[in-house]
Amino acid sequence: MALALQRAGTMSSKDPDPDNQGKWVLMVAKSEVSRALEVLAHEGLPEPRRLGLSEFSEQSSLLPSLQLEQARLLAGISNDLERSFTSIEGIASARVHLGFTRWDPLSQASELVPSASVLIRYRGGTCPIAVEDVQRIVSGAVTTKTDSVQVVTIPSVETRENSPNIVLFGPFAVLRETAALLRIAVGVSVALNLSTLALLIYYWHKTRKESAG
Repeated sequence: MALALQRAGTMSSKDPDPDNQGKWVLMVAKSEVSRALEVLAHEGLPEPRRLGLSEFSEQSSLLPSLQLEQARLLAGISNDLERSFTSIEGIASARVHLGFTRWDPLSQASELVPSASVLIRYRGGTCPIAVEDVQRIVSGAVTTKTDSVQVVTIPSVETRENSPNIVLFGPFAVLRETAALLRIAVGVSVALNLSTLALLIYYWHKTRKESAG
């Protein structure tokens, strides 16, 4: 979330949550609260907890129906695939919709045909994963043909076009204009320090020669 705010030009700080050990609190200026909420909502953050296949298996009822177990299976696989896609650098969000259709809906013995639709929202100029790779991953998870997987990729639109540019200056995130001034200040400081060091070395050598003479 902090990276999403940084990309949008909203400064934030991350501090340990005093009430929940192991968790963090994201702090922004009071004047930037509405802006931060807008950015996070646009990015789909914080992401809701998605139960994977293993979690759904633990929740199985004592007398599950075939339809219920099938729905749980599909939901678990979908969530696991979404986790895999969003773990790729540059992917803002991913949604995977799985389903089964029959060749003949009037025949109970007809074969179930799995199908899938995937929506991926990415950051930057190009999607970091090819459509063919998405199809192969999904088809392998649900044992179907790649042409049964429909994939749509869309770029993540910036919430505000005129957001200030943020760059990293050492461990700090600063405005681009501020970074330029800081570089000049650091350069001048280094130059003065080197000049002072050179003068100290010169006078040290001079003092040694006078003492030796």
